This record gives sequence, structure tokens and C-alpha cells, in this order.
Amino acid sequence: MPEQHEICAYCERPFDFSGPAIVLGGEEPTYEPFMEDWRGGFVSIAHPKCFAEAVDLDALLAAVARNDARRR
Repeated sequence: MPEQHEICAYCERPFDFSGPAIVLGGEEPTYEPFMEDWRGGFVSIAHPKCFAEAVDLDALLAAVARNDARRR
């Protein structure tokens, strides 16, 4: 059985760490394009689609835009 930090916070399905995720729990949700590169410790995560359905598409797009700005 997967650990809590290995499943989506919304759908509770196991997570594929080679793909994108929304990292939850900080001041703002963070978009991580390759979760296998995450070095922030054990956190709650969500599939981008699940996050968009549970919160809204604008919040997902804002997280992606913050990630793009950070990496520039």
C-alpha cells in the first residue's frame, strides 16, 4: 500500500513520479513538471487534473505560470 505522500490528495490513487504534479501545503500550490526531481521532502501532492477539478483551472494555470517565472 502506498504511503500518504505517494498518492493524490484528491483521488487517492498512486502517483507516477515521472510526470507532473501540484505540490500542496505551502503558501501557494506549486507546479512541478517532473515530480521525480522534487527535493522538498514529503509533501501532499495532486495530479494536475485532479487539482483543476477540485479547485479550478485558473489556480492550476497560476501555479504553472509561477513555475515558468521561477525557472526563467
